[in-house]
Amino acid sequence: NGDRSKVHYLNAEKITSFFHETLPKVKIIVDAPLDSSGHYALAATYYQISKYLPELNQPPSIQINSCRTIISFQMKSDKKLFATAYAAIIAFNDAAKTQEKISNIMEMLDSQDANYLTPRTAKKIQQLTTVFNQSIKKINQINKDKELLRFCNGIKFFQTPTKITLVNSSDQNFNVYHHPTFGKRIINKVSKNSEVETIIQVPQAESYSINTIMNFLDGFHNFKY
Repeated sequence: NGDRSKVHYLNAEKITSFFHETLPKVKIIVDAPLDSSGHYALAATYYQISKYLPELNQPPSIQINSCRTIISFQMKSDKKLFATAYAAIIAFNDAAKTQEKISNIMEMLDSQDANYLTPRTAKKIQQLTTVFNQSIKKINQINKDKELLRFCNGIKFFQTPTKITLVNSSDQNFNVYHHPTFGKRIINKVSKNSEVETIIQVPQAESYSINTIMNFLDGFHNFKY
């Protein structure tokens, strides 16, 4: 304040965090526009899931264009990113492969020798693992509830290829899963236009190095909640 009634002292790390921090989010990008039946099923399914996972109680934001739908779950803490992604994808056909990818990432983090990590990084991994394991238990309960996913059964929207991206509090993107045919539907439509075809690319399957994962982890500034 101008009268110096409150003075906050920031070191270099806190200054970087203060000016660059954003709310973390999980983005599910679906390779199709959301239609009315998909919209109803999406709302009903996430409502049911939120009974097990209160962190999904807040409805996601949804962006729709003529080709794709982006479903975004915003949260207060980076430590919930992987757990939320693991849960949020459950209604889609890509759930099993996405969850396998996330589990592999968590195993890679958990296998790191704490003796070679900074105390801050070791604590981040510990918190991520704790939250993730708690989520796994709840997801197992959801999988036993045969009625829960009945809303999305047979609806084409949930069978469409997806891409799952995490955005941390430093606004860094991390692509967790990318269906091999994601985007090919668009390319087929414009195959006669070579200029557009060169713009729209279909990335190869994601592969992760521990360095890539750790770099993303370094951008986690918000672990308060």
